Amino acid sequence: MAVVLNSTSTTVATGFLPINGYDGSGTYNNTDIAGGGIIRVKKTVYNTPTTFTGALDTLHSLNSLFSVSLTPTSTSSRFLINCRFSGEVQQSYNFLFHVMRKIGTGSFASITIPTVTYDSRNFGLIAPGESYAFNGSNFGSTPCGADYWWMDAPGTTSTVEYALGYRASGGSTSIYINRTLTDQTDAAERMSSSIMVMEVTG
Repeated sequence: MAVVLNSTSTTVATGFLPINGYDGSGTYNNTDIAGGGIIRVKKTVYNTPTTFTGALDTLHSLNSLFSVSLTPTSTSSRFLINCRFSGEVQQSYNFLFHVMRKIGTGSFASITIPTVTYDSRNFGLIAPGESYAFNGSNFGSTPCGADYWWMDAPGTTSTVEYALGYRASGGSTSIYINRTLTDQTDAAERMSSSIMVMEVTG
């Protein structure tokens, strides 16, 4: 079957996304994909350089800064989530990212806590990667980042909201989002962070 760009037809080959379903606002909507597939994509990009402070050994959600909300089209819908963090943390080996979820009027909770025993260790999905080898002398101007995916099946038709989360067990209680600690105009980077959620059916 041929796929025609800019077509107004809602008949498409299995697994293809018709171009006319994207409205340019960061949201892709299409419910006419034969045989299942990605039916909707929504993304939020956060560009503001920000300092976020939270207690150690505590799960924190960054939903107050940026998140994505979707209402599932079916209780069988799954969501493929991409989280991207750019910034700086003091001790990346004691800092781990999570995917946070809120259903309806509930509270944000991690959906990426390991199922294996972690005892008194820090726990999470992934640690940030440094842009080059970490040492104390360059901490203030050494950005780090993480790009990670997770699949969720909330089993509801209530509105679901996703956000990046983290848990730190060492270093400063502050993290620096889209900036370095020093944020020097001549020797530091500015970045962006984002979250993208794809509804998958079938």
